[in-house]
Amino acid sequence: EAYEKVLWYVKSPSETGLGTLVETDLGGSGVTSAALSYTFASDASGDYDITAYVHNHVDDSVYEVSYTVSVSSSSEDPVEDPGDTPGDNPSNNPGDTPIEDPPASVPGAPAYFDTSTMNGAVELLWDPPASDGGSPITDYAYRYRVSGGSWQSWASVGSFDPDIQFYDFIVSGLTNGTAYDFQMRAANAVGTGARTSILTETPAATVPVPPTGLSATAGSAAGTMELSWTASDDGGSPITDYAYKYAKYDNGWHRPNWSDLISTGSTSTSYTVTGLESGELYRFRVVAFNSVGRSRDSKVAQATAP
Repeated sequence: EAYEKVLWYVKSPSETGLGTLVETDLGGSGVTSAALSYTFASDASGDYDITAYVHNHVDDSVYEVSYTVSVSSSSEDPVEDPGDTPGDNPSNNPGDTPIEDPPASVPGAPAYFDTSTMNGAVELLWDPPASDGGSPITDYAYRYRVSGGSWQSWASVGSFDPDIQFYDFIVSGLTNGTAYDFQMRAANAVGTGARTSILTETPAATVPVPPTGLSATAGSAAGTMELSWTASDDGGSPITDYAYKYAKYDNGWHRPNWSDLISTGSTSTSYTVTGLESGELYRFRVVAFNSVGRSRDSKVAQATAP
């Protein structure tokens, strides 16, 4: 992983605490390796602890990598990263200890976990973990339960785009008015990571989906128009009414002067509009109502009144 900085400490057998700070390596985006070259004193002997404190470039979290080097009084050999140019380091010296990247670990918990209520469903929303553990994320999984009850098994959200920084997934087949608990976790090649905190959400009915397929045709009587449409999803609450609005063509459609909504007083998907001006071109929209509220407007239909 890219690091912001690495602090190198060397602790002799007689020292306590962290030891002595001997070098600071500054990193940045794309910088993933560091090396320490250190010469022990001519009279040094015993086991020396070398610790690298690595500050993550993304979230400034810190982890440590520790090594122990056995030194004899005749050793003045440097400690170098094996990636350094061959020849710069005296070969096969007993004081040479490789400084390697830490092994990959499981990822952290998905970040910014949130939920949103839907009709018979709950939408899960999350960001990737702050740390992938040094191995790319391979899966996100969720589990849920009726609040306070027994958990369902973990289930994968399926395929996802690793280049996206914000995800969502809809858990369907839930019961409106029942509270559910939700939790998520991420996985990489090493294993499954930490779980998110538990969030509780209650599915509920929503406003209807707008009617579709609206058509307008000239009626059989002067100044009338026949409207018909197709009902859409009721949002989990039965449709209680349909309403329409209209606008008359007047020097173009740049700013149609729409009427107020006019109730049909029915749940039928057809209606006869009366009182229009013969020979005038009209546009119409229809909306649906349930106990929650009104849908958005349907698409426009237009025709000329007879």
